[in-house]
Amino acid sequence: MRLAAAAEAHGAGLFPDDDCTSVGMGAGSLSFATGALPLASSIDWSRVHDVPTALVTGTNGKSTTVRLLAAMAQAAGRTCGISTTDWVRVGETILQRGDYSGPSGARLVLRDQRVDLAVLECARGGLSRRGLAVRKARAALITNVARDHLGEWGVNDLEALADVKFVLARAVEPGGALVLNADDPVTLGRASRYDDDPRVAWFSRSASNEVVARALARGRGAAWQAEGALWCCMGGERARVIGLDEAAFLFGGAATHNVSNALAALCVARALELPWSAIRNGIAGFASDPSGNPGRLNRFEFGGVQVLCDFAHNPHGMVPLLDLIRALPARRRLVILGQAGDRDDHSIRELARLSAQAQVDRIVLKEMPEHLRGRASGVVVAMLAQELARAGYPAAQVELAADETDAVRRALVWSRPGDLLLLLLHAQRQAVLDWLAQLSREGWEPGRGEPPPPARA
Repeated sequence: MRLAAAAEAHGAGLFPDDDCTSVGMGAGSLSFATGALPLASSIDWSRVHDVPTALVTGTNGKSTTVRLLAAMAQAAGRTCGISTTDWVRVGETILQRGDYSGPSGARLVLRDQRVDLAVLECARGGLSRRGLAVRKARAALITNVARDHLGEWGVNDLEALADVKFVLARAVEPGGALVLNADDPVTLGRASRYDDDPRVAWFSRSASNEVVARALARGRGAAWQAEGALWCCMGGERARVIGLDEAAFLFGGAATHNVSNALAALCVARALELPWSAIRNGIAGFASDPSGNPGRLNRFEFGGVQVLCDFAHNPHGMVPLLDLIRALPARRRLVILGQAGDRDDHSIRELARLSAQAQVDRIVLKEMPEHLRGRASGVVVAMLAQELARAGYPAAQVELAADETDAVRRALVWSRPGDLLLLLLHAQRQAVLDWLAQLSREGWEPGRGEPPPPARA
């Protein structure tokens, strides 16, 4: 407690756990064994300080936005530490692999003395169970609030879910930025609560969005899409940042969810005082590929067949992907569909209804044995098939697969040049991405029978 009081007095964070306790952040951190803490008076507090930190939460888009911000920071010559659902990374070095979107991942980042800027993903589960890892941040972003994981940890409706995500607002220091989505209905429902808060910056894909227009008129921060480009105004500085056709992961603006992610990142990056040039270069060079952003709109090409792989796992995340594949030219379109057993019936059925409405040419329903989560084998797939039939989707265009790898194999066998495949990957995501990379290296092309099986690890 004396160490905590001393850290507070010196304006530094304190980060304890069972094994290690640290004061300060990143390059300004000192760490000690929790069982052998020093006297506060013995610490050289001149070496202890915090680093600029941003927090990111939301139903969808968290990991991509965190990694995009890291690319901007790298372009600015900063050593950025990030924690996400896939890993903890400092600069280009991955410290740990796995889901580190909670406080433990944040502590790993903030104890690394190479870090001079941190961007921390704050997922719903970690917030519900353990709260925030930091008491103050330069910026916080809430990407969106939509139905997912309802019924867990006492969160049974959207308003309660929003309460969890808006915990981040409490950490934003005076002069910082709370970045909110002016296109998100749940967030907009809370706009009046933050109308007089000078920290708030809004983003929207529409230049005519009333909330964004009001923010700009009042000298507040905002980012928006207009005239085929991304624009931002923060701290009174207004800039056309980059054209929609200058960054591959935006698909010329057709990937609307990534446009939103990029707009949000603009506001956060300026709050972190990154220069416009680095922000632009970070967006332009951002590679949403399996190595840098696994499972987030990763793209492969096999003899004229376009393959898009994504982690979308709820209706809110599905909508922009289905819009995207309808916007892209293709002879035929296929979607792989499945869901974990811990989602409610409404959300599972909604995935099928959306896919049926998209009028794709084939749907492969995958069993997910690793993610049954309380349901018997076959129940989720049967629910999806039933809802497809109810929506009028032809049964002859539905195929069943034993697992994710089998679903991808069936999709590849079905494909022909000119087709577009949307592979929604969850349970065996990394194995499938590795397999697709293997097929690309080996030059496999559709129409030549079964693809070679995945190489053994």
